[in-house]
This record gives sequence, structure tokens and C-alpha cells, in this order.
Amino acid sequence: MGDFWGFVSMIPGIVASSIVTDVGYRYFVLSITAAQLGSSNCAIYELALFVGATQYPTSAMTGYSAPSPYVCGANGEGSPSASPAWRAFNRVTTDRWLSGVGVLFDLYIDVGALISLTSFSVTASGTSSPKNFTLYGGASYASKDTALKAVSGQTGWALDTRNYVL
Repeated sequence: MGDFWGFVSMIPGIVASSIVTDVGYRYFVLSITAAQLGSSNCAIYELALFVGATQYPTSAMTGYSAPSPYVCGANGEGSPSASPAWRAFNRVTTDRWLSGVGVLFDLYIDVGALISLTSFSVTASGTSSPKNFTLYGGASYASKDTALKAVSGQTGWALDTRNYVL
């Protein structure tokens, strides 16, 4: 390994400290800190994670842990039978996850392996849409180790999808 870094340091304009490797995460948390018009809950119709053109989950979710290896959840659900967290990952933009009533809302997913995201998208609509949120990558559901993208001031959702590049 020392020979490699010695070789790299001889290339004009390149120093070892300027080489960045991709960091992968298995767990992702969309942490919503404010909804439209001060709504006390939040609705996400779809949260899609991307590595290049590949969407994660790579298959539509049909339950909290189906299909394997995906597992998702939330820190609250307004109606677990009608608007469960997995509906944010089922690729049907007329379904939704509706959070419980509160101030902070977390929607999370375990993608089953380390991936290095390049972007993500959120589909939402109406007064329960997210206004301020951060996507985190971490070592577990509970840890928000790295803020990948913080977004604020999102308004005027009309069942549209907004894309965010990391």
C-alpha cells in the first residue's frame, strides 16, 4: 500500500489528502423537522434512494420487511393499518406514509448492504408535505451518523417529486 501512495504523490497536482473514497451506508433516515403550514403530521408518498440510475429499494416494498433484505419503519404512524411506513417505499405514488402527530418525524430504511448514494427523491402533496428535512446515513436506525443532505423551505407540493443530489 505504501508504494501506491508513494506513486500517487509523484503525480503533479495530486496529493494523497485530495483523494476521497466513497462512504457507504446501510441505514438511511429521512428526518423531517417541519411540515407545510405548521402541520402536526407529515405525509410522504415516496422516498427513493439512488446510486446512479439504480433505485433503492430495488423492488417495491410490500410490508415492513418485504421483500428481503429491506426493512423500514418510522418513529410514528398516524394510522398503521392505513398509512404504514412501508408505503413510502412501495413505488405507488398514490399511497403514502402518514406520520403520527408530533414535531419530529423519522422515516427509515435498512437497504441490507452498504451503498453510496448519489441522490434521493421525495414525492409529497398538500399541507402535510415536508418543509424542512435532512437525509442521514448511519450505522443503525437509531444513529444519524452523517447528514447527507439538509433541505429547507420546501413549499407548494402538489403530488410532485423533487430530486436532491448529494
